[in-house]
Amino acid sequence: MATTARRTIVLKNYSNIKNEYTAIGVITPGSLIELTSANKVQHNSSAADANPQVMFACRDELQGKTIADDYAITDKVNCWNATTGEEVYARLDNGESVAIGAKLESAGNGTLQAYSSGKAFAVALEAVDMSDSSGGDPSTDRISIRII
Repeated sequence: MATTARRTIVLKNYSNIKNEYTAIGVITPGSLIELTSANKVQHNSSAADANPQVMFACRDELQGKTIADDYAITDKVNCWNATTGEEVYARLDNGESVAIGAKLESAGNGTLQAYSSGKAFAVALEAVDMSDSSGGDPSTDRISIRII
């Protein structure tokens, strides 16, 4: 589990590049997302993506939502394009176990996984062990990361 529970997705923000797009499917705040050719967003769809869009779904704070409240299909998603040095409270894939400083890549489902063969675009700022988890619990699949 993550060492510190947070209530926001954006931990350090220097560039403040935010956009709003319509969701194609259900999206959980903290998910790695991508813009489609239809000008809508979905979970990043390629595991170990060689060139992922480093964009994350933020919580819907203007509606009073928390990081545990999913966006529904057709909801407007508050999207943040994170850049080098910025820190994110992202989602870690079920079954992953990472140490502080471990490099991370897309798992292809909106979560991150330990770097294996794609493009490492983040490092873990805390140790998180999801190896015993069965998934689906937003309060335990989070990890603080820094974009590299």
